[in-house]
Amino acid sequence: MTFDSTTLFSRHFQLQTMMGPNCLRILDELLTRIDLPANARVLDLGCGMGLTSMALAKGYGCTVTAADLWIPAEDNARRFAEAGLSGRVTAVHCEARALPFEPESFDIVVSIDAWHYFAADSAFLTTHLLPLLRPGGLLAVGVPGLRRAFDAVPDDLRPYWVDGMNFFTLQWWREMWLQCTGLTLREAFDMGCHKQAWAEWLESDNEHAKTDMVMMDMEGGRYFATHGLICEKQNW
Repeated sequence: MTFDSTTLFSRHFQLQTMMGPNCLRILDELLTRIDLPANARVLDLGCGMGLTSMALAKGYGCTVTAADLWIPAEDNARRFAEAGLSGRVTAVHCEARALPFEPESFDIVVSIDAWHYFAADSAFLTTHLLPLLRPGGLLAVGVPGLRRAFDAVPDDLRPYWVDGMNFFTLQWWREMWLQCTGLTLREAFDMGCHKQAWAEWLESDNEHAKTDMVMMDMEGGRYFATHGLICEKQNW
C-alpha cells in the first residue's frame, strides 16, 4: 500500500512529536511492502509520542495499541483524544520485556526507531514478542544502523558514540533474525528514506536534534543507515 502519512499532520505537529528521524517516512516505506488486513490489530512498540500510532489509525485504518516506556500513557492518550482517535488508538505504558498483552493479540507489530534499545538478541523475539502475534502475523521494523561494520569506532565518530547504542549492520540483524525459531524473514533492506527522514528530524527544535545535527554533518553519509526488516510468524 502506498500512502504519504506526512499529509495527515501539520509540519509543526510533526516537528513537535518526532523523537528521531521522521518516523512517518520510515513507516510508509515499510508498509509499501506489506498487505495490511482490513482493521488490522497493530502493536506500535516504542511508539514515542504516538505519531506513527496516529498515522496507522488515521491513514491505514488500523486498530492500534501504542506502547512506550519513556512517554507517559496519559500524555499519549491526551494527544490521541485531541486527534479524535481515542476509539482507534490505546496508549499503554510498559517495558518491552514485560508486555502486558494476551497471546495472539496482534496481526502485526510495528517498531520504528526503537528496536535497537530492547531487541538486540534473538531471545527477545522468541520469548517476549512472537507469542503476541497470531500465526502468519507480521513484524515490521525500521531501525538505525551502520552501512559497514568496523572493528573500532572511528575517531571522528567517537565523540558521538555511546556505549550500548546497538547500531549494527543490516547483515548483523539479518543473521540474528534468521536464528529465531518460529520466524520467516521476508525482507531485509536499507531504506531509501534514510536521508530525507534524518533531514526532517534535524529541522526540529528538539535538543537531541541539535546535537544530532553536528553529528550528521560530520558523518556525511559515511557510517549510518536505516534498516528495514519484515518477518512473518510461522504457523505452529
